[in-house]
Amino acid sequence: MFVAKLFPCERPRETVGERPGDVPMLGQTLAERQDWVVLLCNGRWAKEDEPAQLWIREDAFVSEKALSTFISLAKNASGNVHWKAEGRVGDFVTEISFDDDAALLIWLQEASVYDAQLLQETTELRIDPKMQLVRLPVPKTQFGVDVIELPMSDYIVLPTLHWSQVLWSNLLALGPHLWRELAGTNLFAMFWRFFICVLKARSREFTRIFSQLHKNGSNCRIHPSAVVEGCLLGDDVRIGANAVVRGCILGNGVQIEDLAMVEFAVLSDDTIVQRQAMIKFSVTAPRATVAGVMQMGVLDEDAALKRGAYLMDMTFGDGAKVSWDGQLRRAPLGLVGCCLGQNSILGLGVQVAAGRWVPSDVQIVADPASSIQKLPNEMEGLYKVWNGSVEKL
Repeated sequence: MFVAKLFPCERPRETVGERPGDVPMLGQTLAERQDWVVLLCNGRWAKEDEPAQLWIREDAFVSEKALSTFISLAKNASGNVHWKAEGRVGDFVTEISFDDDAALLIWLQEASVYDAQLLQETTELRIDPKMQLVRLPVPKTQFGVDVIELPMSDYIVLPTLHWSQVLWSNLLALGPHLWRELAGTNLFAMFWRFFICVLKARSREFTRIFSQLHKNGSNCRIHPSAVVEGCLLGDDVRIGANAVVRGCILGNGVQIEDLAMVEFAVLSDDTIVQRQAMIKFSVTAPRATVAGVMQMGVLDEDAALKRGAYLMDMTFGDGAKVSWDGQLRRAPLGLVGCCLGQNSILGLGVQVAAGRWVPSDVQIVADPASSIQKLPNEMEGLYKVWNGSVEKL
């Protein structure tokens, strides 16, 4: 048994949620994920003014394997230590952190109350995160390369201060989390679940077997024509006719309407994806609404992307930049979408360029002059829109 406690950090303006613990993480909040991982590793949270051995920065997402490995190694270290991933995963974490090497996970050999200087003076405990490179084929015309290599690991310790860090933390943890929840954690469980999927699919074709591999909460309603593959669904989820949902985590009360497409996304409780909308590689906080198109984007609580609105994503070649307290920083891998703040609305026909962050409580609509307001009585041939009217070309 160990005692854990959170320690504070400064947040930039371009963030998600009112508090660090409110950040959406794999269908729950970051605080709930932190509670769960401490419990799984046989720990408990410190009471007020109680000394602690394990210190987690309040914005840090820590996986169960990372925490259990870190504690077992840290107990045998010669002094106070903090987590440091090695190899390609470590390089990738540094890029996600915008070159900030501040400690996220700390172990003290003797329990102590909060002491900022003590936590800063810890030494690195370098850990092999058991990385696997995943090669993703991409269109060269869009990305500038034929293949992108992403380091994948179940040993994750990542910051979530900035909205782009929230995005990447969810995307990197999504695959291992779905595999663990859907396929199981031991060979017997994996074999049994795949055997059941083979029986349901009545085929040995992998795509048909994979289509059966998903887990539903209670009271879910999925239209018979919908495609749901490799997903983890919460309670009271609704998926409409001809909708496509692949590799996703859907929170409680999520609604996917007819003909919508949602792929490799994490949608928090009560998110609504309206008819014919498209979401890929994105994250939403509770009660977000999507009627347009978003890829590699983040929506905060009660944010709304109206029909015909686009959150653009950046190509891999030249790279995108994001703002951190007003200073431009290169996005991780140069690849990122946009963030729409709490209660903000993006109206019909509005497009937001990659890397942008729309603050909370903002409504953006298209230029009224781009909408036709006056039409001649008689029309023939080609016209253009100008100041709300149409002019013949």
